[in-house]
Amino acid sequence: MPLILFSIYYTSFLWEIIDWKLGYNQRMKIVELAKEGKLEKVEFSRYKIPYSQPILSNGGNEVIVVRHNKRTITVCFYITQDAPFSYWVYTNDNKIKMNMSAEVYRDLGDNWYRVKTLEPYDEFMYTRNDIEQRFNQMGH
Repeated sequence: MPLILFSIYYTSFLWEIIDWKLGYNQRMKIVELAKEGKLEKVEFSRYKIPYSQPILSNGGNEVIVVRHNKRTITVCFYITQDAPFSYWVYTNDNKIKMNMSAEVYRDLGDNWYRVKTLEPYDEFMYTRNDIEQRFNQMGH
């Protein structure tokens, strides 16, 4: 039994490394599209990756995009959508990087992180100001 669990863990780990390396350039294209506002919005902060792209985000090939101001953006690609939640996260916002310090994450360089959290993305992607604006938009 331990050998099976060991194999499952490392197979998943290896697949994740392959997924990261093979999808990096395509994910950067999606980040650029998000920066330019050229992704199709699904709802609030969820956007659809164009059909011309390969599957880069598990769970419907959608990404979470949060624009914090005119210069800073966070784009979140799903690795897993079940607890614990896992994401490939691009952010050029230092406040978000500070929020992520409380989460289990790995700095992948060039503003990229691999994040694993027990809470959905809201907990690490939004600054307090973002959450207050979202709350106000909902009519509260």
